Amino acid sequence: MAKIDPHSQTWKAIQGFIESERKTAIQRLIADDKSEQQRGAINLLEQLEKLTEDDPIVMKTDTYN
Repeated sequence: MAKIDPHSQTWKAIQGFIESERKTAIQRLIADDKSEQQRGAINLLEQLEKLTEDDPIVMKTDTYN
């Protein structure tokens, strides 16, 4: 996956969008307005928020016998 710069203006705008949408989804969840859809929206926003996290480095070593 492409590396996303967490310090860019674009990412800061996306973070603002995530926060706004999360607040709305939580309010709708509390109001029991399409609860399952709100849980799905919150899950998707959490996944979007993690896009700047580095992928774990998997080291593979060869073993010779």
